[in-house]
Amino acid sequence: MTAETVSTLWAAAGATVGLLLPAGADRMTKWKLKKKGRTPEPDTRFTGWAACLLCALANAMGWGLCRYLGTPFTAALTMALWSCGIVLILIDLRVRLIPNEMLLAMTVMGLILQGRTAGLDGVVPAFF
Repeated sequence: MTAETVSTLWAAAGATVGLLLPAGADRMTKWKLKKKGRTPEPDTRFTGWAACLLCALANAMGWGLCRYLGTPFTAALTMALWSCGIVLILIDLRVRLIPNEMLLAMTVMGLILQGRTAGLDGVVPAFF
């Protein structure tokens, strides 16, 4: 299998996952607002087909490019960070709220990624 074929397959997988990201962001928004005693208003701008297609395109591009990042572990971690970032953008645009739980998970993934790619010398500056 050629490198272009593998990148195309990863991009297709990213597009598939990207189609699901708006629904995941909507569920997380409802869960977070429920904890605060609020109810989100239905808004198809963030869950409709346009949002799904835009997220699929963005995720496909990101995953297609992440495939070139060295080891499969590094690529997979970067793909997860990329998808989490898209979910955070959707939540923030909708309700102006960023879930701390996602930020913590992304911080841990980022530190692992930085340690994996740059070693301990890369993790220390990541805190500053």
